[in-house]
Amino acid sequence: MSAVGGVAGRRAGPGAEGRGLAEPDFAAQAINGFGDPANSYVHCMTEFRCSVYAGTSRHSMALLKLFPPPEPPPMEPWPIPVPDSVEDLDMHGQIWRLRPDSDEWSRAFTSPDIVGRKGTEVPRDLGYRGMTVFQGKSDPEPARYVGAISTVLRGEAARLLRSEDGEHFEAVGEPGLGNPNVSTLRAMAGLDGHLYVLPAGEGITLNSSRASVIMRSPDPAHGPWAPACEPGFGETGNTGVFELAVFAGHLYAGTFNAEDGYQVWKTPATGGAPCRWTKVLHGGALRGPENEIAMSMAVFYGALFIGSAIQNGGYDRVNRVGPAASELVRVHPDDTWDLIVGEPRRTSDGVKEPLAGLGPGFDDPLAGYFWRMAVHDGWLYLSTFDWTVFLPFAGRPSAFASHLIERSGADELARREAGFELWRTADGVTWFPVTRTGFGNPYNYGARSLLPTSRGLLVGTANPFAPEAPARFVTGWAHVPNPRGGAEMWVGRRDVARPGTLAARNRAPARVAGRRSSPARRGRGLLLTGATGFVGVHLLPELQSRFGSVWVLAQPETVAELSGAVDVVPGDLTDPGTLRDAVAGVTTVVHLGAALPGARDD
Repeated sequence: MSAVGGVAGRRAGPGAEGRGLAEPDFAAQAINGFGDPANSYVHCMTEFRCSVYAGTSRHSMALLKLFPPPEPPPMEPWPIPVPDSVEDLDMHGQIWRLRPDSDEWSRAFTSPDIVGRKGTEVPRDLGYRGMTVFQGKSDPEPARYVGAISTVLRGEAARLLRSEDGEHFEAVGEPGLGNPNVSTLRAMAGLDGHLYVLPAGEGITLNSSRASVIMRSPDPAHGPWAPACEPGFGETGNTGVFELAVFAGHLYAGTFNAEDGYQVWKTPATGGAPCRWTKVLHGGALRGPENEIAMSMAVFYGALFIGSAIQNGGYDRVNRVGPAASELVRVHPDDTWDLIVGEPRRTSDGVKEPLAGLGPGFDDPLAGYFWRMAVHDGWLYLSTFDWTVFLPFAGRPSAFASHLIERSGADELARREAGFELWRTADGVTWFPVTRTGFGNPYNYGARSLLPTSRGLLVGTANPFAPEAPARFVTGWAHVPNPRGGAEMWVGRRDVARPGTLAARNRAPARVAGRRSSPARRGRGLLLTGATGFVGVHLLPELQSRFGSVWVLAQPETVAELSGAVDVVPGDLTDPGTLRDAVAGVTTVVHLGAALPGARDD
């Protein structure tokens, strides 16, 4: 059964509409990096004046090879061909736009060149990592602010961009907001007339820095900018501030802490006075360094949900953390908290069990990040980073990865399991999978951005396997053209079935099978009874999204209520002949059918 965890009788989230989105409701809106496979990450999105904007970063896997961290991930072969020099790559970051009257993305902005440290021209921005809409003191109306990933080693520190019309983008403030070593500006949030921005890295390190502060300004177009907190909130283990969220009249900030695990701090609105920070969580919500980063935050159902991560995909070799999968916790306005997904543990308040009944990573040990969360039509959606696709060419796999490879085989694991997962919940506790295979593309190893819009839930992926990817031949590995490489954009909606999309195929009329076309003659699969009942109508689309075609045993007069990838065996549960036909060749039966008291007279 696809629904997991939960408490009987728990109501849906405020504003929840229907069953939520399943995989057949999604269609690819842009593939192959918006037509430029060098666009490997959709790092951020926002909606502005009825248009949607997406910021990309480029050649991520090549940069990791050319500018490796102190202990780079060993891979044999490297997932893509890499030139000898970064100068051989087009590294100009891009911003893409989806207009309200179109379903096609167009390029809105490309990073300009600047004179670099060696006197030659270099791209100013390698990509764009954060976006928000905010109105500062000198802004005549809300403007769009964008945080860049910089060429700090060759050019200058990361810039903050501003746009009033979505057509023109200008750099505002000093490079790095005053810190010349800052390599990226990450999350942004507005509270009490100030824009808060996270300088998240230095040099080639995009996640941590020596001066891990939050910067804020009441007038981001002209400044001044000032620190909103002490470096690391005064604690040396906090080497980065990673995520921001506004909840219950406070600004919440989550840290990067490889020594003890992430911390979460909050401050109320203070006007122009200094922020008053209070620690809410420490020690990675008492899991320790395996909850290294507070990666994602979302306000839902009267609480703040926080997803964790370990940098570098779930295995931080530099700090010797992991490999381990992510956890999800829920923080209440009074600072009490619940464990939703993760490992049971003892706390001063007693033993905390995961309320969803699921271990780290939704029981997927390779879910290294709970990357993004967003609320759409009353449902909370959560996406993961999954590193299964790297197993076939892991150069020196960890003991844990080696065990998986020995048990199932790296190629087989990648074939069956690769691709990010997207989950959803209407109550914060009972979770349903939307996709577990990156919408069928194993190279979509993460859903990096989620954005709820009036046109549907947008999902932007991380996919750096372009323009080529490794393939194994008898003679060894070789790089071959990869038609499924480059970042993708997917849109999920239930109200319109567009020809040729997964949604349209899911809305095809149900196929009614006679006894001569029973499951035994049409191929083994799954049989559901009670599909038109209260529970069945919600469970059926979940089974379809996970298993594809589903057989249904239904009374003839109820067949018209069914639709989608369903083969119907018409008949009654009390008819032995119908039952024999229905279960013949079926490997799994989900039995929800029942005769209610008083429903029959005989």
